[in-house]
Amino acid sequence: MPQMNPNITMNGSTRGSLVMQRMAVVHALTDVIGAMRDMAPHGRDYQGLPPAESEARYRADRSIWEARLLEVVRLQQEVEKEAIAIHNEQY
Repeated sequence: MPQMNPNITMNGSTRGSLVMQRMAVVHALTDVIGAMRDMAPHGRDYQGLPPAESEARYRADRSIWEARLLEVVRLQQEVEKEAIAIHNEQY
């Protein structure tokens, strides 16, 4: 995912505010990741079905959940890298 790379000038946002905005997103995504971990598929939620169907549905849902979680983690990492780059002027 490409990074945003604002140009720090006297007329624009301060470096500190740009970093703080991004770190607020990083912290919010930490909460999202925690909530997503709470909603991870669990085998007990697939009981009562024929065993093969239960296993197939669980595995499919687990795969969907893992892909979603990975996207959020990647986004968090990218936004954090962007904050560091802005802080260090390396963009």
